[in-house]
Amino acid sequence: MASLESIRSQTIASHQYLIAWTTILAWDWLALLPSEYRHIWKARWTPLKIVFLLNRYGVLIGQILSTAMILATVSKGESSLLHFYKRS
Repeated sequence: MASLESIRSQTIASHQYLIAWTTILAWDWLALLPSEYRHIWKARWTPLKIVFLLNRYGVLIGQILSTAMILATVSKGESSLLHFYKRS
């Protein structure tokens, strides 16, 4: 079984990865917003437009919620993963 310190460092690394990914996703959204507005939002509604928007904003919202959940867990102290391993 992995040591508690190993689990802690892996958890911290995964949190940093999640925050980095969220930052890249937000940058991508902001960088492409003018083009998206011009080509997508001004176009008529089609099934393809709906799929595009669900994909684009579903991923963005999911990523923000995941990051917020992780940060809320970290701000309380230890992550639930570490808490689980301590109880075992």
